[in-house]
Amino acid sequence: MRTSLCLLLLAIGAMRLAAQPEQRRLYPPRTFPPDIISQEELPRDIVRVASTHVRVDFENDRTRVLRLTLGAGESIPLHDDRAGVLVCIAGCRIRFTMPDGKTQDVELKAGETRWLPDARRVTRNLADGPVEMLYIETKRPRT
Repeated sequence: MRTSLCLLLLAIGAMRLAAQPEQRRLYPPRTFPPDIISQEELPRDIVRVASTHVRVDFENDRTRVLRLTLGAGESIPLHDDRAGVLVCIAGCRIRFTMPDGKTQDVELKAGETRWLPDARRVTRNLADGPVEMLYIETKRPRT
């Protein structure tokens, strides 16, 4: 009895779907699974975001050294930077733009350094020529 009832329900469902193919529901729905974390909350590692401009020179469990090269007017899209030290190999003029629109212009001579706090930002080269920088990131110890 149960088997024939199940078969009957399946047949009715199949007839309804066959009668209206343009209104067929797709399972699972395209929005499944729901977005638990918005894309804005996900970390954006600079190496992943700008692999053509950034390479890892050194990494261990406490530090990561990144080499950034940007041509005149080029920029690195929105990314997350850990706190660290920025070292300009040659003179550099760069602009950091935060998600809220605030900007910070930094101009350093060759070999000068600047401490930068961790932040989400866009980095843009304001110089007329290419710039090369090292960014020495600090890593949080695992607990």
